[in-house]
Amino acid sequence: MKNALKTTGFVLLILVGSFVIGVLSLNYIAIPLWVGLHEEIEVPDICGKPIEEAKKILTEMGLKSEVRAQKFSELPERIVISQMPLPTRRVRRSRIIALCTSRGKERTKIPWVEDLLLPQAENLLENAGIKVREVIYEYSSEIPAERVIHTNPPADVVVNKGTQIDIFVSQGGLNFTMPDFTWRTLREVRTRAEELGLILDIEYIAKPSPEGVIIAQTPLSGAPAQAGDYLKLVIGLPR
Repeated sequence: MKNALKTTGFVLLILVGSFVIGVLSLNYIAIPLWVGLHEEIEVPDICGKPIEEAKKILTEMGLKSEVRAQKFSELPERIVISQMPLPTRRVRRSRIIALCTSRGKERTKIPWVEDLLLPQAENLLENAGIKVREVIYEYSSEIPAERVIHTNPPADVVVNKGTQIDIFVSQGGLNFTMPDFTWRTLREVRTRAEELGLILDIEYIAKPSPEGVIIAQTPLSGAPAQAGDYLKLVIGLPR
């Protein structure tokens, strides 16, 4: 009889202890856990922050994060562009916040537009995502008028899309009247000839004449000329 009572008491003690433990677990573990999982918190604004900083903020608030998209933008690489759910929305803890980060500015290569007509060059540059800042006209004896001489920066340079460049366009050879270069030194003439775009053809002759000065030229002074023309100069040498 005594053994039966002892056994019954022991069983009751176990049952009471289990009940107490269960109540304590419910109050201090299960219920707080359930409440924590179902508690709603306000989503922070993490746009404009580096992805590492954004993830840390979300983790500390009990939220998860996942980068689901990357886009080219004006922002530096790995900066958060957008988020979903949006800031100030209330969500449950452990909710995944979907993030979109920046890939930085999109890059492109400057295409070759040399020798193209200006409208063709502008169209090609526009298709490459490059803008024309200024069209600059220059005299050229090699490139026909209205065609592109070169760009600045030059072709094949990799730049950000939206970059502005200058286009240099030919307005043809410079038309002018040939100056009189006789009885001047070669040094004087060379500088002026380069300014006019003339190509020098120099001949030295051993005839009585002042040393080092030009005694004849072809074409003659007053003749029509343009950049790229040849100018023959005859220079006297002492005997």
